[in-house]
Amino acid sequence: QLTAMVIRKSKFGNALVMQTTTSSGNYTLGFRIDPFKLLEVVHQEMSTLFEVYSKKPNFGVKYKKSSEQHSRPPPANEDVQIVNDEQMEHFEA
Repeated sequence: QLTAMVIRKSKFGNALVMQTTTSSGNYTLGFRIDPFKLLEVVHQEMSTLFEVYSKKPNFGVKYKKSSEQHSRPPPANEDVQIVNDEQMEHFEA
């Protein structure tokens, strides 16, 4: 996540500077863009995109809750045989 996106003067001239959160590595990234007018356009576009993303982020998972409740299918009839304790005596050591 970004914490700041500004235009600053640097030793290389005007640059678009982005700062990330501590959980994102606490990076400061600088991008020099010439001419200055293009730098302003890129800054405005990036700011707009970030604002839109912040309102409704996309985490790569789409989930749509349906209004219908899905019921579980009935349990399958299994062929089960109940064994009495008397039949189990010959298995004991």
